[in-house]
Amino acid sequence: MSPDGGEIPNDHRPAGQSCPTTRGPGHPDPGIFGCTNDAQCDAGTNGRCNPTLGGALMNVCTYDQCFQDSDCGTGVPCDCRSDFNANVCRSGSNCRVDGDCGANGYCSPSKPSSFSCITTYYCHTPQDRCINDSDCGDAGSGICAYDPAHSRWDCAFFCAIP
Repeated sequence: MSPDGGEIPNDHRPAGQSCPTTRGPGHPDPGIFGCTNDAQCDAGTNGRCNPTLGGALMNVCTYDQCFQDSDCGTGVPCDCRSDFNANVCRSGSNCRVDGDCGANGYCSPSKPSSFSCITTYYCHTPQDRCINDSDCGDAGSGICAYDPAHSRWDCAFFCAIP
């Protein structure tokens, strides 16, 4: 399957984005370890106290890392309100916007999958085996994610965070 074959990714970045500079309150879980309120999260921008993902049973402080792509360094996109509802720089990506992928190219987020448990952005290639999640069957468990070992998009399963 090829991005030149007419299918357009459902999720891609035609242009960089500007993220909100304000952030709602955190949602710490009472009775578990770590921070207990947002006021304790003062080591960065827009600190908030939120529970961790993956069943670690603790609250952690999260901070906005960026508000636009230029805050992240060369080639690294800023993902608005993603993990823990914070703006995050997505290092490890090979594109920021569709134009980084050549003429008629697409830069899409690769969701946490069996290939990688971190969201990153990658260009679609003519070697891709899928473009959208719907290309990965109707069972609902397959997603289209970037496979760095083979430098292409392929069907995978959601990341199982231990």
